[in-house]
Amino acid sequence: MEHFNSWAILIPIWGDMHIKMCANFVLPSLLATENLPELSKKAKLTIRFLTTEPSSNALARNPIHEKLSNFATVKYCFIDDLVNLGDYGLTLTMAYERGIQIDAPEDQIQTTYIFLNGDLLISNNTFKTLFQKITDGYNAIVSPGVRVVEQELTGILEHKKNLNSGVIDCDGRELVKHTLAHLHPTVIAAMVDNKQISTSISHQYFIQVNSELLIARFFLLFMLCIKPERPLPMVTGHCDYSFIPELCPSENYAVITDSDDAFLMELAPLEQESKYIHFSNNNASIEVTRMQRWVTKEHMKFSNYTLFFKAAELSEQLTDVENLHQAKKALSEKLDQVHTILNLTPRVSHEYHPFWNNQINLYKNQGKLSERQSINFKKGIVNRLLHLCSKYILGNAPFVTRFHYKYQDYKNCMHTLNEAINDAQECKLLYVCGSNKDIFKSFFDSKRNLSVNLIRIDDINNITDISSYDLIFLETNEHGFNKFSSFMLKSTSDIIVPTIVFVDFINANPSNASITPYLSLLSRKVQFITRKSALANQKLPYYKFSVKFMHELYGNRNLLKMAYFFTAFAITSIMVTLRNIANPSQTDKVKIENLSSLVLRF
Repeated sequence: MEHFNSWAILIPIWGDMHIKMCANFVLPSLLATENLPELSKKAKLTIRFLTTEPSSNALARNPIHEKLSNFATVKYCFIDDLVNLGDYGLTLTMAYERGIQIDAPEDQIQTTYIFLNGDLLISNNTFKTLFQKITDGYNAIVSPGVRVVEQELTGILEHKKNLNSGVIDCDGRELVKHTLAHLHPTVIAAMVDNKQISTSISHQYFIQVNSELLIARFFLLFMLCIKPERPLPMVTGHCDYSFIPELCPSENYAVITDSDDAFLMELAPLEQESKYIHFSNNNASIEVTRMQRWVTKEHMKFSNYTLFFKAAELSEQLTDVENLHQAKKALSEKLDQVHTILNLTPRVSHEYHPFWNNQINLYKNQGKLSERQSINFKKGIVNRLLHLCSKYILGNAPFVTRFHYKYQDYKNCMHTLNEAINDAQECKLLYVCGSNKDIFKSFFDSKRNLSVNLIRIDDINNITDISSYDLIFLETNEHGFNKFSSFMLKSTSDIIVPTIVFVDFINANPSNASITPYLSLLSRKVQFITRKSALANQKLPYYKFSVKFMHELYGNRNLLKMAYFFTAFAITSIMVTLRNIANPSQTDKVKIENLSSLVLRF
């Protein structure tokens, strides 16, 4: 077998919930006859799960692992450090980067890489199409994906599984049929002819021609498959911005425009990106103007392709032909308007793309990712002055001063932790934290009598022996608390290990993700005390203005905007400081929906 026929399938996936969904629906679609079984006859296959160490154990125990290993060598590449970053786009891109750079530079250009996500279910001929196009001489294949409501599709997909093999073997038309019946709200909001709701994310434009046909134009297409023309350097832009120009500079790529050739169904929770959907017809020119900040020349080229998602063969009846003609015309008119506005400014480069570069610089300012290349990161007097102000005036979390908007939050939590830790000379602690943060790690590092085992909330179901710990500490938001509560409520025995929970609310009014129902259920099983922080009304503006100032500092450096955001941040800081100095007593009358944080002690 020629070395040319080495193929690697990269799948970034972590967290118990996502692994279960991936193992139940996504991976079984890889086992369809013309996917892995067919490709394995023509190429040497490796599947690389880009995952955390706890998640790798869950994957290895899942029966799907053995089924995959019948056709490919299954390997695990650990990305625990990347999951800690707190930004999904950065984690995903650097995970793919690591999955490629495992191979030596000379091997990279001899290997064909397939990029998948843990939520992308593929049609049964996808790998066959990819192999054919690579054989035809293309160096890359890009493809659209259509998002569906995960909760509505799980039951349907379960019925599609072969009872004996567990394989999901659906062609593009069958998947499109179910997709059209269960379109995600973000897709519906992106319909060109939808006058009732709209989206503030403008990169996909859809028109549903009839019950069996959806057409679209996309700015962002997924780099589904690449045979690199050159080794991958350190990336300086998100994967769907930079991988094609970096690995396929000749632009010798093919676009999947017909779902009969391959189809990607993206399983997404109903609430995903709901904050971007509005019950109004937004000013489209404003949304498109925002696109000027991120659209690259590659995105512009992608948007020229009309994409067909078909649940049946295109009809040749005059009415259907005319409807399709009118839909394509409406779509073209919309994209002409978008292109006209975008062409008023030069295209953004994929190299050191602003979205990526500004985020990297923010991490560098925090002392992270110091090895990553970036531009506009200033090490001069202004940056040093801001760093000193942040360090000595605001402090470093969780050891912050009264000038910090989370002073009361962290103070309450550390007080509760000290009460529990100081009672024991030696303490074995299980630290369960959110997928992206471990703020209290520095607090535990300062305690000499602690032995700490850190695990992410997404891996909560991988905990085997809780009784071996003296104390459990959970640091999370309301979504993580609900997940932790579900785990605790499933326990058949009473909770015997003392547990402290720090819930850092995402929004000032988390009505859609309130923890109140779970608190009610837990209160019947355990007794707990609470410490509350009622600063939620000041939390969002403090965070908003500080982040916008930092983005301007490390991005465009617009002096007027910098001055505005800094002034707004300073005013908000003064209000927070006065509240912290006054140190009002917290009462049980404060509603959960008005809290900034909540500390529970079971």
